[in-house]
Amino acid sequence: MSRVEALLGSMTWDEKLAQMQVVFKPDPAQVERWVRAGVGAVFWPRSAAAVNALQRVAVKQTRLGIPLLVGLDVIHGQRTIAPTPLALASSFDPEVAEGTARLAAGEAASGGVNWTFSPMIDVSRDPRWGRVVEGFGEDPYLTAVMGAAMIRGYQGDDLREPGRIAATAKHFVGYGHAEGGRDYNTADMSEHRLRNVYLEPFRAATAAGVASVMAAFNTIGGKPMHAHRGLLTDVLKDEWGMRGVIVGDADGVGNLVPHGVAEDLLDAVRQSVRAGIDVEMGGSLTDADGHALLTPGQLPEDRVDDAVRRILTLKARLGLFDRPYVPEGEEITEPTRQARAQVRAAAVRSTVLLKNDGTLPITPGGRILLTGPYATSTDHLGAWTQSFAAPAGSIADELISRYPRAEFTVEQGVGFYDEDPADLRAVETAGASHDLVLVFAGEPSYLSGEAASRSDLRLPGRQEELIRTVAATGIPFVVVLLNGRPPVTSGCAGGLASRHRSACRHRGPADWYRGTGRAAPDVVSPQHRAGPDLLCPREHGASRDHERDDAL
Repeated sequence: MSRVEALLGSMTWDEKLAQMQVVFKPDPAQVERWVRAGVGAVFWPRSAAAVNALQRVAVKQTRLGIPLLVGLDVIHGQRTIAPTPLALASSFDPEVAEGTARLAAGEAASGGVNWTFSPMIDVSRDPRWGRVVEGFGEDPYLTAVMGAAMIRGYQGDDLREPGRIAATAKHFVGYGHAEGGRDYNTADMSEHRLRNVYLEPFRAATAAGVASVMAAFNTIGGKPMHAHRGLLTDVLKDEWGMRGVIVGDADGVGNLVPHGVAEDLLDAVRQSVRAGIDVEMGGSLTDADGHALLTPGQLPEDRVDDAVRRILTLKARLGLFDRPYVPEGEEITEPTRQARAQVRAAAVRSTVLLKNDGTLPITPGGRILLTGPYATSTDHLGAWTQSFAAPAGSIADELISRYPRAEFTVEQGVGFYDEDPADLRAVETAGASHDLVLVFAGEPSYLSGEAASRSDLRLPGRQEELIRTVAATGIPFVVVLLNGRPPVTSGCAGGLASRHRSACRHRGPADWYRGTGRAAPDVVSPQHRAGPDLLCPREHGASRDHERDDAL
């Protein structure tokens, strides 16, 4: 009999249900209480030492000594932050995505993380949706390829190898099809579209051996995904043969109550487990002392056994029963020089060329004016970056440091939401005495990511006016856009060619959020050639012919 089956056969009902939960509690004492009661998974407590302390409680102070899954949203980096997934997709290079995922896994694993809630492989075709930044764009094939690459980067060939962590493909399924681009909104579609667009990346992730899949918040055909047995069990587990764990999203099970399909929280737990959820994110199957809140009569025992078997199997695949602890002295707490070089190269590969009228590439020299909110901002890491990540510097500081022979002047002009016209006049006046103007514009990172949908995709504040002001000076200029989604540029860059064709030369790279690699100066240099295409429509209503593409 295998270790998993032996453990399963010796577990009480309370112990089984305790394993089917991942909890997050800000108070370390509360976390320890849940671990002592046999909870199966926790969120990362921010250091290798803290992880080892919790693992010692689980291994030495519980009856069966089952080690913990330690989860974290390692989306595009742990300490060293790579470009966002949407940016990585713009490289059209799976090796870039796999390499940055491998880097993130190594850093996270050194601190005790063994389970990441990444990659997000929701196909997204409406850039108003904030989480477009976390995925790989509008094409199901590219999303499938890049998602599988990140899974390989996280998991490698053997989860027991050092520096490997379990990956989670999310959000199953249709989350990126939210009506109106509004996060958490309903998704309604035909079986043809569901199969050929939104399910396909998850089928590819299953084939790639992904360790777990996360259920989505949305409904499909009026049925919330956390209670959708037809997709969670019939398709994902039975049709595709997914042997890993299905985890609910944060409070996704509890949300079955406001969805109107569950009477109360316990009814929501009952429905979700029956549908195929193996791990509930929140802690609703037991109380803090490990006492089951549902009886064997309320949950099918064979379904509970299947869920616990999957959880224990994942822990065995990770080698946790033999090596539950991590070497505390080997925790990576800041980026290495090699890590910075890797994410910098990835950022350069991910840049998209929007337009070039001949100004670039440039060799920095002479007098150069730097303007725009991103000239001095350090907000370059992008959505889903944790507070312990290495910070980024400003583009102005990097340019001044890298090119000492050039004479740089910094005149921000406008902030992301500034309304002072005097700042624009200062840029106009300064531009007259310079040979080149570099405009660094975009949206701040809090405007993309979860719960960050936008109805207006133009550059926020007076940035369009800033670009028009620079164009009117007749000085050669470059606009670099840093965003979490493709912005609408028709009010600035798109209209410049016709209005100022003879007066100015303009190139516009979309640099996305570039991480800690300090790559923005590279995108205007002779050594770099930007990529060819965006990964989702530039503006709402301007998408490609998806009906034709999906049928290919």
